[in-house]
Amino acid sequence: MSFLRLHCVTKRFGAAVALDNVTLQATAGSRTAIVGPSGSGKTTLLRLIAGFDVPDAGQVVLDGAVLADGPAALPAYRRGVGLVMQDGALFPHLSIADNIGFGLDRAAPNRAARIAELMRKVELDLAMSDRRPDALSGGQQQRVALARALAREPRMMLLDEPFSALDTGLRASTRRMVAALLADAGITTILVTHDQAEALSFADQLVVMANGKVCQAGTSHELYLRPRTPMVATFLGDAIILPAMLGAGYAACGLGRIPTEHVAMQGPRMIMLRPEQIALVPCRPSEGRLRGGPWGEIVDLDFGGSTCQVSIRLTATDRHPGQLLALPQMRRDLLDVGASVRLTVTGTAHVFDEGSPAD
Repeated sequence: MSFLRLHCVTKRFGAAVALDNVTLQATAGSRTAIVGPSGSGKTTLLRLIAGFDVPDAGQVVLDGAVLADGPAALPAYRRGVGLVMQDGALFPHLSIADNIGFGLDRAAPNRAARIAELMRKVELDLAMSDRRPDALSGGQQQRVALARALAREPRMMLLDEPFSALDTGLRASTRRMVAALLADAGITTILVTHDQAEALSFADQLVVMANGKVCQAGTSHELYLRPRTPMVATFLGDAIILPAMLGAGYAACGLGRIPTEHVAMQGPRMIMLRPEQIALVPCRPSEGRLRGGPWGEIVDLDFGGSTCQVSIRLTATDRHPGQLLALPQMRRDLLDVGASVRLTVTGTAHVFDEGSPAD
């Protein structure tokens, strides 16, 4: 059963439509990640749930209680929703303990014990209690912000790019800590992020937005392996998108005949492969012609340390032009511009729900 439900929510800022008839649900205790390009409506959606903005139309319902019905809305402080922002938004003049306990009754006899418990939960040393925020690292400040949000025992937690300012290694460890903590507490969580890998690893439900609309919502595996549109596919990672002619359970394209799960589909469509489905094998041009199948020439390399982006020009055939593919690769024995390679494909090709080469 849905714990959070947004129904036909619309929000405009002047002539600009920030959210356009958005409907979305989240179950109790789940983790939802919302991704999309800048201006897609992610943060506006979060602000409507928090109560900092109100919709022009549509409903926001939390645990059966209507938080907003069009402009008629419950104020933010009465919603029982916690929020952690990108910069933590800590009070610079208060100690760490006072930041965490800001929303707690100062006269409560268990206030100090509650603050100490929260510090332990977010893995902060109790010796930091009397420090000011500027004496802490970025990761520690985010833990303080999380502890402050948890102090009032919210029914829902909203995370707005909370890890984006952290270094890569610290970002991953902090994300895992936060995910485990919120899961143990059973708190329904919504994360807004620009980091696709972060969203894929964090979420039970992944939502991709663009132009104020929900493009697709589902599990991370579903959206990564079976995106509805090319936009969703490319936004969630490297994708090879090709025109193809569908037959009885296969797609004929520039990479040969690739099996699909869509036996009934026929005719021209667009298909997708993920780069991890494609392996490169060094060969001589004469060997590629002799064996048949897709082969091509490396025309460019973009060195990236552990991986390199390899651009390959496929050899043209009567049916398929010499397409250019860009593939991330870890094999260093292939890294020579001008080298010839054969391409082998594993698994099935995904056929998009929408679109054909003519669309």
